Amino acid sequence: MLRFTALILLAPALFAAGPEPVVVDTDSGLFGDDGAALVMLLRSPERVSVQGIVVTPGNVWPAQGAEYTFHNWKSRR
Repeated sequence: MLRFTALILLAPALFAAGPEPVVVDTDSGLFGDDGAALVMLLRSPERVSVQGIVVTPGNVWPAQGAEYTFHNWKSRR
């Protein structure tokens, strides 16, 4: 019961806190799920603050992933 009471009392403080800082690590490629997740993060500035985006090899080579990620970011602004 004490935990539940503490949760009720602390909930407003948790929601009142500023946006959560995040760094996105992606291997984004065309039609990738990483691009969709990035768009959702960028469209939620009240909840998250994107501090940086890191592109690593995975679905595509880093240069291609960076190009796609930049295009995705630029078109959603």
